[in-house]
Amino acid sequence: MNQMKKYGIFLLLFLFTTTSALFFSCSKEDSFGEEDSLELQSPYGSWALEKYISAGDSKSQWSAVSRLSNFHLTLNQNNTFTGSTSNNRISGSFIYDINQRDDKLSFSETISMVTNNKENSDGDLYLKYLKTVKSFRKFYDSKKETRYLHLYLTDKKDSYLEYKEVEPIPLNKR
Repeated sequence: MNQMKKYGIFLLLFLFTTTSALFFSCSKEDSFGEEDSLELQSPYGSWALEKYISAGDSKSQWSAVSRLSNFHLTLNQNNTFTGSTSNNRISGSFIYDINQRDDKLSFSETISMVTNNKENSDGDLYLKYLKTVKSFRKFYDSKKETRYLHLYLTDKKDSYLEYKEVEPIPLNKR
């Protein structure tokens, strides 16, 4: 009887250990295929600005949220970008090293205006924010079946630009 009790305790401990290992070893990112997981680690793609999140004061918010859809950004694998502001098309380069496997990303100080229209306050603010980007996070929202990109403006990641993935916009439509 004593031996049967030891065997039962051993079996319970074994089941508990196995179940615990399985439960804690899986994460949401593990559920993606390897290809999707890799894709979620790079910032490349075409994006439309959805909103700006700030931990600080609300004075730096854009004046009309509905106009944010005019702000687009396409990040290419050769570390160049194109995009649009409220009144202009922009281009330039950004710094990101895919081999580092980290979330560091920054735009060079030189953001070129492809068109030279006068920028409004929203466009000026957007360009200012792009120049202060420090890192990013790209993720997939399975409920909305959409990919999002956050461009963080601080090391704390408490202020960021949120983009939604879109189809690339032809040059003549930007």
